[in-house]
Amino acid sequence: MINIVILFFMTFFSSIINIYAEGLSTLAEVGKSQAAMQKALDKETKSFEAIKKAIEKDVIKNGVSQDVIKKRYGSPVVILPDKQYTERWVYKPGYASWFDGIKIYLFFNGGKKLVGIKQFK
Repeated sequence: MINIVILFFMTFFSSIINIYAEGLSTLAEVGKSQAAMQKALDKETKSFEAIKKAIEKDVIKNGVSQDVIKKRYGSPVVILPDKQYTERWVYKPGYASWFDGIKIYLFFNGGKKLVGIKQFK
């Protein structure tokens, strides 16, 4: 009889430990996801600040290629097709909203050369 009681408690507690361990692994995965998200947001902000500074210092000029801009200042957050130009690159800091936050648009022609810049505050 005592063996059955011991077996019952061992089974019961081992299932509780398994549930607890699964919960901890889920929390660890969420923590990793949040760290990855923060890293991506930091990268967006770094690229945005680099582009912004280059524009303020009048370093970026029409005619510069996409490759040069990407190598010097980082990738845009998104690349969109544009009706007037071939592409519009969007840079924004990680903390900014898509709807009302600060953004910088770089416009490129079919030859992948910069043809315009627009800043939104």
